Amino acid sequence: MPNAFLDLIYDLIFPPRCPYCDELTLRGVEACEKCAPSLDVEPHFRELENGVICCSAFRYEGVFKKAVINYKYNEHRQYCKPFALTCSRLVERLLQSDEFTVCTSVPSYHDLSGERFDQVHSIASRSAKLCGLEYRRLLRQTKRKEFQHSLGEKERCRNVKGIYEASGEDLIRGESVILFDDVVTTGSTLNACSDILLKAGAEKVVCVTLLW
Repeated sequence: MPNAFLDLIYDLIFPPRCPYCDELTLRGVEACEKCAPSLDVEPHFRELENGVICCSAFRYEGVFKKAVINYKYNEHRQYCKPFALTCSRLVERLLQSDEFTVCTSVPSYHDLSGERFDQVHSIASRSAKLCGLEYRRLLRQTKRKEFQHSLGEKERCRNVKGIYEASGEDLIRGESVILFDDVVTTGSTLNACSDILLKAGAEKVVCVTLLW
């Protein structure tokens, strides 16, 4: 079935809405006309503990924080498309100076729970498609962990140790990888996942998140 038709069906089930005010909006836009000016900000760059760079769109506060919480926990699946558009803008900015070959995402607890909708995977795969890049599941979660947002900084580091692994070195070796997540706070999760990719032979890893 053609992707355009599937997208139309998806929009009928989940009508396009602005993530920041929840008003109905046009297809293919990041936000409504009222909220769009607030998106016109410079990306934030930070260096993780292992030296990998993370590029993020917005600070984890106000309407941006509320939008991501609604997407992750309150079934606002229609926010996936505008979030993917935002992330694709960040990727296109990165591609101005570097050549990346593949995109992937931080595995979620959905890998173990069997739930079908993986929020980060959905954003990452759509962003990759918008940028003309291949998306692969290069990482998997092997054990359950507590939700990071409920933990302090030291506990977050311990919480992600030993729970991820590479899906296969043959999928990773020699690739320049863009690693997606929704939010970066302490950077523990992205640090652990990017370490695995680099140890599996990735040439380079850069991280992209919606919020920091």
